[in-house]
Amino acid sequence: MSKANLLIVDDDPLVADSLAVFPRSRGYEVSVQTDSNRALRALKDGLRADLLLTDVNMPGLDGFGLLREARKIDPNLVVVMLTGYGTIESAVKAMREGAEDYITKPVDTDHLLPATGQSERRR
Repeated sequence: MSKANLLIVDDDPLVADSLAVFPRSRGYEVSVQTDSNRALRALKDGLRADLLLTDVNMPGLDGFGLLREARKIDPNLVVVMLTGYGTIESAVKAMREGAEDYITKPVDTDHLLPATGQSERRR
């Protein structure tokens, strides 16, 4: 079985790039975007992604909007929401919207492994 392709979206370039280090070291293909609208455009243009890791709070289209729009393009996309400001309400909203997981920053890379496995099984 091939490794999952990940799309990481965070408006902070340092965070986005740091999130990409661990999966790349494990052999995953990783695309990084710092703008949710650009990420959505890349998906529409055929970027293959099995797992979307997206920040919740971003200017413009936030993580919830990105989740909804990305799932219209690919209903099988596994989505994990990331936030530096986690609340119970936000976590419940993420699950109701269809996110597989809701992880607070700083991200413990051990939390990413179950999500990548889920995306590989779904594909």
